[in-house]
Amino acid sequence: MPFGWVTGDTVYGGDRRLRVWLESHAIRHVMAVKCTEPLWAMTEHGPGQVAAQDLIARVPAEQWLRINAGDGSKGKRWYDWSRAPLWRPGWPANVGFWLLARRKISDPDALAYYVCFAPADTSLVTLVRVAGTRWSVEMCQPRCTDKWELAA
Repeated sequence: MPFGWVTGDTVYGGDRRLRVWLESHAIRHVMAVKCTEPLWAMTEHGPGQVAAQDLIARVPAEQWLRINAGDGSKGKRWYDWSRAPLWRPGWPANVGFWLLARRKISDPDALAYYVCFAPADTSLVTLVRVAGTRWSVEMCQPRCTDKWELAA
């Protein structure tokens, strides 16, 4: 089945082997990760692993943009979004790796994090759109507990 992107929650995004496999097959993705996920980034001491939450804490205030992540059950889903580059040695310049962050407008301390892989010219709006599609997929899927309750 043809597809353009892969997206997933922290269960899938936290699986580094899956992310590396997707990258090795040039499959664009936006995968949720925990705030503590260690990610390779350029630091003041050179390349090093940095927790997602610490990497995003370095993003200047003016680099956060309010973007609609798509329509939800209560209308448009507006959040503040930003991204920080991730470090990957040996990849061509036309490939981009980022940490994407979503900040709730009503609670700026409520953040979600996503590791992204795509062509280097991919816009922030495109990454947000892909991250936002996960909600619609989840709303279309029955919960696993519902299946078990029906089967019991």
